[in-house]
Amino acid sequence: MMKRPNRFPLWVVAVALLAVAGCDDLLDVDNPTVVEESDLANPEGPELLRRSALALSFNAVSYAALNSALLSDELTAIPTQFTLLSDLVWTDYYLDLRSAQDLLDPWRSTGGYPYAPLQEARIAVSQALEAYAKYGLPSQRPHVGQMFAFRGFSIVQLAEMVCPGFPLHDVDGDRPKYSGPLTTAEAFERALVDLDSAIVAAGDSTRFLNLAKVLRGRALLGLGRFGEAAAAVAGVPTDFVYNAEFNGFPSGLNQFANVGWYPAFAFDGYTVSDREGGNGLDYASADDPRVPVMLVGMAEDGITRSYAQLKYEASNSPIPIASGIEARLIEAEAQLNGAAAGDWLATLNQLRQTQVSPPLPPLSDPGTQDARVDLLFRERAFWLYLTGHRLGDMRRLITHYRRDPEKVFPTGAHPVTGTYGRATSIPFTPAGEEYAKTGVTGCIG
Repeated sequence: MMKRPNRFPLWVVAVALLAVAGCDDLLDVDNPTVVEESDLANPEGPELLRRSALALSFNAVSYAALNSALLSDELTAIPTQFTLLSDLVWTDYYLDLRSAQDLLDPWRSTGGYPYAPLQEARIAVSQALEAYAKYGLPSQRPHVGQMFAFRGFSIVQLAEMVCPGFPLHDVDGDRPKYSGPLTTAEAFERALVDLDSAIVAAGDSTRFLNLAKVLRGRALLGLGRFGEAAAAVAGVPTDFVYNAEFNGFPSGLNQFANVGWYPAFAFDGYTVSDREGGNGLDYASADDPRVPVMLVGMAEDGITRSYAQLKYEASNSPIPIASGIEARLIEAEAQLNGAAAGDWLATLNQLRQTQVSPPLPPLSDPGTQDARVDLLFRERAFWLYLTGHRLGDMRRLITHYRRDPEKVFPTGAHPVTGTYGRATSIPFTPAGEEYAKTGVTGCIG
């Protein structure tokens, strides 16, 4: 049997080709549509693939944050009456409506995002890691840690947002490695393996180490292991932040600055939510500096106010992936659950006093455990607004705190038209023969 040459998929390397300047000699191949492994068989090869993986990962961050905002209570999608009457309602409305059935309709599919971008980014990271193992130098070891951290991130984000039952297919050289369906807990556990590897490989890179620590704490929080989560983020400075960065193609755009805020141009658009569906938080009317907004008009019903977010004002505005503020919020939740030393309320008030200007007034103990949980999750929602965390938090309120989903997610009549459904996660559609071979049939819960 003829041995096939190792080749990297074009969709991965095409991004890298445009991301890297001054590499014409590296990419001078006979067939410009195929990059052979021999073209990458040097220490610069893994770096090329790393930059490609980062671009795909940053793009996935943007889509994930937007979709988390819509299915949760952060943003509300407002279709125009023309769109509604023409039955051409765009996917984001059905996502906001919590309509899982409509999201699985091929004509109203999410286009695979955030599922497809997160999976593509994860596989691109795997290809970079494989190249580092073959051709990397010891001095590149911290970048190996960075890649493990980003693979862990993709899995954490998938676990938080996508219904259980999704696979984590991977690659081995030029051959696919198939996985069966995973539960949410199994996905978090898989992420921890990568994040543990990231911490080992990061070495003296404090930036990559802190990234891995916060992501590890986030995964442990998803598993309800509060004490371990607090221990994971111990020592991460409160002023630490690791951003997804955007500069157009290939890393994409910040989707929040690249969409319409209704009623701009009379197109379908979005508004910052305000007590969406009765259960949502008062983002638009809270007058909180952590959620800056601007009133831009009224919906066509003449009643619904439309607010634009001002957190991200440009298409290249960075989106935080992990931060020291998140580390303190993880510690506060562990403290509230009696799993870490310290006063949860004091931890929250320290953030309000030092991490926003002007400082916010101190919080008071609301008196009951349920009210304390509400307060903690409200603080998380405002500190982490539009960063892709809120959907995972709302699902944790259901799984770890035994809340009724219909008292967590927006319910009742949608502010424009229709009635909210019951979806609490983003579905995915199995596609291709490989899915059937591995028992992946779609959502399993």
